[in-house]
Amino acid sequence: MRRRSRVASIALSAATALTTMSCTTTPERASTVKVSTVTCPPEIAVQTVLTLTCSFVTVPEDRSLPQGAEVRLFVMRLEPDAPAGGVPVVYVGGAIGTSFDYRNLVDVANTLSGHELIAIELRGTGHSSPNLSCPEVDALAATARAEPIGDARLRGDLVNAVTACRARIVAGGVDPADFDVAAMAADVLDVVAALHLSAWEFLSKGSTSRVVFETMRTTPEGLRAVVLDNPEFPDTDPFVEPFVATRAAAASLTDACRADPMCRSRFPNVRRDLETAIDRLQVEPVVVRVGGQAVLMDGAAFLRTVRAALVSITMEGGIVGRLPATIAELAGGPPDAALLARVAALDDSPQTYCTGFLPVCSAAVTVNQGAYYSVLCRDELPFADLEAMTDLAGDDHAWAADYVDNPYLDVCRAWDVAPAEAAVSGPVSSDVPVLIDTGAFSSYLTPRAVRAGVNGLSDVSVHVWPIVRAGRVRLTAARCLFDLRESFLDDPHTPPVFGCRTSGLRFSTSTI
Repeated sequence: MRRRSRVASIALSAATALTTMSCTTTPERASTVKVSTVTCPPEIAVQTVLTLTCSFVTVPEDRSLPQGAEVRLFVMRLEPDAPAGGVPVVYVGGAIGTSFDYRNLVDVANTLSGHELIAIELRGTGHSSPNLSCPEVDALAATARAEPIGDARLRGDLVNAVTACRARIVAGGVDPADFDVAAMAADVLDVVAALHLSAWEFLSKGSTSRVVFETMRTTPEGLRAVVLDNPEFPDTDPFVEPFVATRAAAASLTDACRADPMCRSRFPNVRRDLETAIDRLQVEPVVVRVGGQAVLMDGAAFLRTVRAALVSITMEGGIVGRLPATIAELAGGPPDAALLARVAALDDSPQTYCTGFLPVCSAAVTVNQGAYYSVLCRDELPFADLEAMTDLAGDDHAWAADYVDNPYLDVCRAWDVAPAEAAVSGPVSSDVPVLIDTGAFSSYLTPRAVRAGVNGLSDVSVHVWPIVRAGRVRLTAARCLFDLRESFLDDPHTPPVFGCRTSGLRFSTSTI
């Protein structure tokens, strides 16, 4: 069997090994699956001039009870603006538990010339029904940021809100345990069968890659290629990764700053400054106002904001390029309330406990909390190394407040779903061609996690996004990345070639 492992832009050893392929065949799809075409909601239709059709694919909520409760999966099909000569691409979105950003969805479709894009809102999210949002938890967002994250009263309110959300969902006849990764993967296969796709390709961004990998376990018929953008692998520990990935990203930012003469002279040790700023704010927190609401900026809050900012380092140089100056300013003297207010304003998510915990947090994306909780508490937390978190935090009180005393541990106790089978957290073996994009400064995924995650993939190419400047150079590099993805989907058996020139991050002496 032919094997390739290619890395572009930044050296990353994708130490993969040829493993025995699964001989599992595609399971027979449920006979109760139904497809009904519907009018596309205006918030989607207004975003595009492409030919757009919408439908619901109805599947059993629990496949062991095919005549029981049903789930309706919302499916959008966007025809390409060029003749459709390519294989349809099935897209399952970004972070698990989030709705689509419909403007971004159209942008994705526009980058896939010649391929129809088939977007599935996973069960529990978006227009799919039942929707597992928790307005009870949303109601805490207006006041949650005014208190330390470990505040006992606030944690009690969170547990009560999650408990109330679960009770309401269960009273409606829904079992939260049915909204796990295995069920979502089976949904994808049902949609593929219902749409009569004899050949198809797979695309995901972020943690929905867990659904992609679970689908790949069954060696699905017709799957031709897979593209994973900044993926989360089945054995990725989302409770440990904040420590190792955020620290690695801070170290990489320090190295990038030292490679720039101006930044090196003004901010020679960004990582040390970050630790100092976090410690200082943890001892001397400042209350600022954002949008008329009080926000407590202590070390834990600052850490979460920096982690979220680092995620966007390849595409938002204007923000991240000012991080060294911002961090140095807060490390070097009494906290600047005006600066901290600007930092706090970077978090525009209306969700409770989102920024710094989830990789996608913004006003443009809705977190359907129940769907996220079911996957987190059933497929991830039971297999996490919680003891390692304490060792990793050490004496860093801000890190401990955020991630050792993680609020989602309280959430999972309240959400009360049984652990999934351990196989869901195991590596995946496949000979389907896979292209992986990951950020050079990702604070959610380390190169180590990528190397481990691709170990069972016999035909994998790993591309690390370069550091690119803002403005025209950034757009040119993004276009090259889109071309790389499209060429791979057009011909997945030819090793992709990244032809863009890497450009250094533009640093500034100005703060955020």
